[in-house]
Amino acid sequence: MCGALIAGVQAVGLRYGRVDRTVDRQPALKQSAGLITAFRARFGTVSCGALIRDFPDVTGRARKEHCAGIVTFVAERLERALAAPDPAR
Repeated sequence: MCGALIAGVQAVGLRYGRVDRTVDRQPALKQSAGLITAFRARFGTVSCGALIRDFPDVTGRARKEHCAGIVTFVAERLERALAAPDPAR
């Protein structure tokens, strides 16, 4: 799975995740699912290997720019997700 997407889901978990079993986990699941769905719609996959298949040079500028665009997409979506009110708190 794409590392940027994993980091985004982790950030959602920090914001909306439960600290014990009495807290509803649905807000975190809903936000994470929305992020993953938007990512898959934009890039067609969540697989890192598939996302970078056309960029074999690990240190190449083209790959770095490609991945930077993915990180930007996740960050922009995450900014909106983290700004939403948390119904459990």
